Parts: sequence; structure tokens; C-alpha cells
Amino acid sequence: MPVLPEQLNCHSKNVDKFFIFRQDKGVHSRSPDDVRYVWTMDDLDNKILGLLIENGRMPVSHIAEAVHLSPQAVTARIERLEAQKVIEGYQAVINPEKLGNVIQAIVTITIKPQFQAEFVNFVQGQACVTECHHVTGACSMIIKISVPAINHLDNFVRQAQKFGNTQTLLVLSSPVKRRYNYNF
Repeated sequence: MPVLPEQLNCHSKNVDKFFIFRQDKGVHSRSPDDVRYVWTMDDLDNKILGLLIENGRMPVSHIAEAVHLSPQAVTARIERLEAQKVIEGYQAVINPEKLGNVIQAIVTITIKPQFQAEFVNFVQGQACVTECHHVTGACSMIIKISVPAINHLDNFVRQAQKFGNTQTLLVLSSPVKRRYNYNF
């Protein structure tokens, strides 16, 4: 059963109604059960996202005040953004140095395709790996790691070299840390 716009307190101008093609029936269905609603984000959604990016723990009442909506309407919009996976979750941003991980490094590796799945399993099991990206270009993967001492970095690199050629870059500073590309 589709969710109706009034159940989410959404403005109808942001909702496009369309009928889906029922492959099992082989015809275009006009049944009310087949109506789907598609929301497009508006300026209010963008403002709410911007506020949550700045402070994921901001009370709904403060967001409502900032965007001039009721707390119930803001809650409905946030729930819709979560349901659509625009907001995938909330997390604490941890300072690795405060936990003793004073060395941040980027390790690139060139892996043959037949070893890629095994390598992914390897990095997923490494507590020091904070990010891993499959990329295009001269290398196959870019891994960001956070370790307390250089010998931990050395140990990780030695294990990674079983899968391919590596290059290690030490992070000296991070002038831009977490940033999201959004047009709010």
C-alpha cells in the first residue's frame, strides 16, 4: 500500500503521482493500489539537511524554528528523508588522535581482479582501516588508516602487499576534513 502525501505532511506541490506498469498483468494499471508518489526535495528539505549536517543532534524544535515549520512537519520531513535513504544514519565524529591513533595514512594498492574480493574481506577485518574506496586510475583501491605508531602502519602495509603493489602516503594535515557537497 503506497504512503499518501497527507500521511507525511508534505506539500502536494512536491509530489508527482504516477501509475506503475504491472508486468504481472501486462497492462498499465489504474488501480489505487498501484499509485506511487515521488517526492522531489524542496528548499525546506535542503535547509533541514544543512542544519542536520552541521549538528546531527539538533533538537527538532530548533530546526522547526529555523525553517518556520511545526515540529511535527519537520519530523515528518526528516522521516521521509530517512525512508528515502537521503539520510542514511547519524554518527559521532571521533578525533583519532584523542584515542591514541596519531598517524593517519593513505595507502593505495593495485590489485588484480581475481584478488579483489579477498582484499575487501581483508580490509573489512582491519580495525585500523577507516575508509576503503574502489577507484579508477593508476591504483585499484585507496585505503585510509589510523594507527598509534609507525610499526602498526608497517604491519598493515606488509599484509596488504600480499594482494598487490602499494604506495603509502602519510597525512601531514587535513585542511578540509568532513565536508558534503550540497547546494543548500
